[in-house]
Amino acid sequence: MDNIPEAPKSGKKTLWIVLLVILVLLIIGGFVVTRVIGAIGRKVIETAIEKGTEGDADVNFSNGEVTIQSDKGSVTYGSTKLPDDWPADVPVYPSAMIGFSGSSLGTEDTKMTAMIQSVTEDSVESVMNFYKKEIVSKGWKITGTQATAGTSVIVAEKDTRALAIQVVTDGSSGSSITISVGTK
Repeated sequence: MDNIPEAPKSGKKTLWIVLLVILVLLIIGGFVVTRVIGAIGRKVIETAIEKGTEGDADVNFSNGEVTIQSDKGSVTYGSTKLPDDWPADVPVYPSAMIGFSGSSLGTEDTKMTAMIQSVTEDSVESVMNFYKKEIVSKGWKITGTQATAGTSVIVAEKDTRALAIQVVTDGSSGSSITISVGTK
């Protein structure tokens, strides 16, 4: 057993160099493949949206948000801010964290709409009390309310616009709030 020759040192060095080169190629290749797949995915999404909206669509992925912009409006998923065209007379619940926002500019066939979804640790009752007071103070006329099993809804009108606010319990002490406003 003592007669087994030891591998030459240059062979070990060559093996390490080959392994390092393979590792670098795998890292670079993985980065390139990820970028190519991402670009293809964006193009597939843009094409599907363009067909659905009968127009151009631009899909932008950044900072954990996906924004889809077309000639009919925009939608941002994962956004923590209001749409640019959010009406000043539609309040946002003070402690709510926005998780979705979107707007549609409207055309001859469709109406302008804007929508946000948010969450708060406050109860459905607290949120509903806030909105009943605040929207009336901003000139909205409440035309209907409904409350059933953890879900409450307010419907209101002002000028040529309609407002709907839905507040749903999240199963604990918090609430999910969906607000949509648009032309009638």
